Amino acid sequence: MWFHGDSSNYGAAQVGVATSKTIDGDYSWTGNFKPFGNDSRDMTIWKDPDNGAAYLIYATNNNADFSIASLDDDYYTPNASLHTFPGVYWEAPGVFKIDGVYYLIFSRQDGWTPTDNFYMTSTSMAGPWSEATLLAPQYSYAYLTQNAYDIVIEGSEQTTYLYYGDHWSGNQLGSSTYSFHPATHDGETLSLHNTGAWTLDLATGQWDDLPFDSITAADSTTANTTLVDCEDGCAGGVAANMTSDTSFSFTYSGGSSGAKVLGIEYVYNGPKNKFLHLAVTVNGADAEGNALVETSRNTTVAQEVPFPVELASGDEVSMKLLDWDSSVFLIDGVKVYEDLR
Repeated sequence: MWFHGDSSNYGAAQVGVATSKTIDGDYSWTGNFKPFGNDSRDMTIWKDPDNGAAYLIYATNNNADFSIASLDDDYYTPNASLHTFPGVYWEAPGVFKIDGVYYLIFSRQDGWTPTDNFYMTSTSMAGPWSEATLLAPQYSYAYLTQNAYDIVIEGSEQTTYLYYGDHWSGNQLGSSTYSFHPATHDGETLSLHNTGAWTLDLATGQWDDLPFDSITAADSTTANTTLVDCEDGCAGGVAANMTSDTSFSFTYSGGSSGAKVLGIEYVYNGPKNKFLHLAVTVNGADAEGNALVETSRNTTVAQEVPFPVELASGDEVSMKLLDWDSSVFLIDGVKVYEDLR
């Protein structure tokens, strides 16, 4: 097991290795060190499924450079520096190998703030590497995530490439979560599939988006004086302009009652690392908790935040911001999913 070993001020900048005969421990620490005497901060280890070769990919030179090194046969030690991208300030590395081509994923550094994720391709981990390509639409910031790890599900019917992303809460890191997206491959390009809810069959490898009922702002019961034109191509062409004095509301007309998850589609042009709280009421009664809505940092790419709630056909649902900060905040609509938990 390799890990980023550091001090609280990130001054140590090392990698660490621990070993165990079983995946669930107990582990013995073999030590922390600087690869080739160079510092290492954000990093990952990746093993080629075809030949068993393993690689360390890490940010170095005070985070300015991004390097790839091969490991020795027992995976304890880097034995050769294969390629370095100088002065790029990249982090969050990960690799997929698809049809003999390596896809190296990374993001630009910006503290705990989501940035756009990219990938490059090569037929060798030593390069040469292609130019960087966006993994998701520009300014979606990989749907407010940063690459953490990448997993291949080899099912009986298809292979699924699973992107495992950090969803940071920069001001309260302990409350950070994760987000999983299928990474789709069309034979040449790789992209994150944007989905609010999906299922994966680990045995077959097949995945699919969950069905949902859609309520656009145009179809909602929101006051007409609250509706404005949207800039993100929202369905219906209008969105609810949310302030401390306005609300978004709709009547649920789905066919089944029970546990649901609201996928609230929004844009919030707030400052970096800012979250707002959105309260939900059903028939005038407060639903438990609040939706924690992260800034999208623009009004042109919508994001989606989940909120679990019990609903029955005919229920009146209303949403209101609790701590509006005067930034533009628009709700495009709501998707209502069945809660399968």
